[in-house]
Amino acid sequence: WFHVKGAEHVDRTRGGIFMGGHLGNWEWLAPAGGTAGFRTVIIVRSFDDPRMDRAVDAVRCSENVQTVDKNAASVNMMRQLREGWSAGILADQSPRENGVPVQFFGAPAWATVGPVLIARRAKVPIYPVSMVRDEAGVYTLEFRPALELQCTGDPLADLAENTQRCQNAIESMIREHPGQWLWFHRRWR
Repeated sequence: WFHVKGAEHVDRTRGGIFMGGHLGNWEWLAPAGGTAGFRTVIIVRSFDDPRMDRAVDAVRCSENVQTVDKNAASVNMMRQLREGWSAGILADQSPRENGVPVQFFGAPAWATVGPVLIARRAKVPIYPVSMVRDEAGVYTLEFRPALELQCTGDPLADLAENTQRCQNAIESMIREHPGQWLWFHRRWR
């Protein structure tokens, strides 16, 4: 069903942030990673319809994968990161809160600071990930090298710069497969 590429980039001796976007088959990212042996907790927003929420959660959860609602993520996720799990976060939408201004595809936008704050608090790396389809219809789960994060001692400047680096990584993945990006979100409002 899928190939794994770049798994050697992931330090399996510690937790990490698997950061991606709504690109390719993003719902398969965590289950495919779980099949490949990566223990991952994914932060999700519950659907308004409880039946739809249960159905989608059944797809997301598999061996080595747990979901946690974004409103209750902090405590559970930090504990699991300390236990060597990774946290899966999609970071390509305009945040409702906790955002900073960035450039995304050459235009001003807002971006979530979540991946950077969590990585800094847990002292774990951020790995850009994607799961895209090739011409033959086969998916590839790709792990890219950990982002180099700035640490100057100025927390606010570092937060803004590192959030921009996360957005640059997402933009780069989208540029490789633009037809597979779910882009109708109001990203540039």
